[in-house]
Amino acid sequence: MLIAAIEKCAAILPCVISRKVALPTISWSLTSRNYFNCPPTMSSLHANNQCFPPASFFYYGSLRKFSSSLESQSVGITPVVASVHDHGSRIEVRAKNWPNSLHIPHVWLRDHCRCAQCYDPKTFQCNFDVATMPLNIRPSKIALLQDELHLTWPDGHESRYTLQFLWHHSHGGHTSHARDTRVAWSAKTFPPLHQISVPESTISGPGLRKVFTLLEQYGVALITEVSPDLDSTIAVSNHIGPTLKTFYGDTWVVRANGERADAAYTRVALGAHTDGTYFTQAPRVQVFHMVEAAPEGGETLLVDGLRVAQVMQTKHPDAYDFFSTHAIPGQYIGDGQQQYALLKTFIHHPVTGAFQQFRYNLYDRAPLSTLSVGAVEQYYRHLQTLASVVTDQDAGVWLKLQPGSVLFVDNWRVLHGRAAFSGPRCFLGCYISNDDYISTLRTVMQLNVMK
Repeated sequence: MLIAAIEKCAAILPCVISRKVALPTISWSLTSRNYFNCPPTMSSLHANNQCFPPASFFYYGSLRKFSSSLESQSVGITPVVASVHDHGSRIEVRAKNWPNSLHIPHVWLRDHCRCAQCYDPKTFQCNFDVATMPLNIRPSKIALLQDELHLTWPDGHESRYTLQFLWHHSHGGHTSHARDTRVAWSAKTFPPLHQISVPESTISGPGLRKVFTLLEQYGVALITEVSPDLDSTIAVSNHIGPTLKTFYGDTWVVRANGERADAAYTRVALGAHTDGTYFTQAPRVQVFHMVEAAPEGGETLLVDGLRVAQVMQTKHPDAYDFFSTHAIPGQYIGDGQQQYALLKTFIHHPVTGAFQQFRYNLYDRAPLSTLSVGAVEQYYRHLQTLASVVTDQDAGVWLKLQPGSVLFVDNWRVLHGRAAFSGPRCFLGCYISNDDYISTLRTVMQLNVMK
């Protein structure tokens, strides 16, 4: 019945499929006239694109329990899992557990061959010479064996791809369907800070995964029962990523002693802000350990920048668009430094367009010389709107941090500040770069583990 159906379809299509079955799968050659009845002058479809396979040319995997008589045997065939369309530059791969099929260009497939010749399994580096690859390349043979797509190229090279690899790495697959797990919060909806003790966090297991889950969902995580000293603080933070060295050093100790040209080294209140707006890449994670709490005041303020972005986009779209399209300068001058960066306030993912980073610091603004006269007027109007959302009384959460509790803050999302205080107050901390944070996140959470 299967062969009869194929022959019936082939009869009305420009290319006639001859009966040629290779068990346990059906595979079809795109270059051999044994499979397609093409003009005898054509030695291959790679050389001449005038003869195409049928518009819906399907490949079946896992053909089970075949007897010698295909015509009379009732067989269990898995649903259509792959197909080729007649435009000749890509294939369509379909799996029954996918929400959609994948349209994958031949050039992508050749470049992403993961055999040892094309891709070094030890260094995870590409060896294939993509610069000289024929741009009109197409496989001469396609087959699906269980959950693997097998391709043979015109030069005889063979490539194999698991369906999982294709789903995770090609356009339209996993990335397109990845769910945003971030949860915006306000003062009323701020989640309880799940306290994770050091014994949990010092192992690469559930405790550490919980820290990353909280950072990804809420932008904050708290680890308790840490000895109130710098070495213990760094030992804990190293599980998230190595410390980022800046002109502050690898780590910092903040007291109200005026040691740095920064308001943080005073006793005054600090409004909600993100750090490093004078860096081209602001630190991703900021680590706070209050080893000596002030006797009066000094509470820590947290504001969710994701919620700020959502409110701005919904209620003040003009202001949101302005800060998403106009770069605003930031600076740090002092201690022998002249740091300067020019970036947008709201930064979005380059592919999905989703909110990715909020750069907001009213203290470290540089002279506004980068905007036109008209844009300057818009800037101050929109800045006051943005500031009102950040300082809204429902936005901020106040915490009284105590020695032994290490707070991790996603500096690309969550703003921090503090109340004015009197008396001694000391906290230790460090930064973790975005690159190192993402690397550890992917390793611990086993994200995209296929190299």
